[in-house]
Amino acid sequence: MIDFARMKTISIGIIGLSSLLLTGCGSTIQAKSATPQGHKIQKISQVNTKKTIQIQKASNKNIKKVSKIRKVTTADRAAWVARKQLNIPYVWGGTTPKGFDCSGLVQYSYQANKLKLPRTASQQYASTKRIPTNQAVAGDLVFFRNTGKRKGITHVGIYLGNGRFIHAPRKGKTVEITQVKNRFWNKHLAGYGRVNRSMMFSS
Repeated sequence: MIDFARMKTISIGIIGLSSLLLTGCGSTIQAKSATPQGHKIQKISQVNTKKTIQIQKASNKNIKKVSKIRKVTTADRAAWVARKQLNIPYVWGGTTPKGFDCSGLVQYSYQANKLKLPRTASQQYASTKRIPTNQAVAGDLVFFRNTGKRKGITHVGIYLGNGRFIHAPRKGKTVEITQVKNRFWNKHLAGYGRVNRSMMFSS
């Protein structure tokens, strides 16, 4: 006679063992699959963190660069006005776009920006502040001595930066941009002068 009670007990035991094995396999599979996925998420997180740091550093650099950019000054604008006079002929005593002499170009460029400078190169030299060569910026004046047959401060131009200046050289020439280190001009270089804002006038 078949012992149904015993068979029932065995069946329950087999089902229970199967469930246990399946649960264990499931846990093992999950554990194995979870490990690489976790590593992948961790790597992605690290990459994103590095990118964020790089973006922040780049942003900080840009902010610093912008903060270093100086504001446009009256001297900058005077240099810009002088540039617009390129190729205008030299005229002794000239102070207008019809023709300039050296100090006339300087006076005109600053007067267009409401700063009144004296008329001659020597007077402009006396009225400006002496500055070292390495501190000269665009719009500062650059002076020369003993040019031609004359003595003292005899020539002036407007410094443009990077070793260049704009000036009205002499009869037969036009307003041009020249290197301060040009053999002739460097030999006669007297120094640089900065225009005082106290010379400003109201229109």
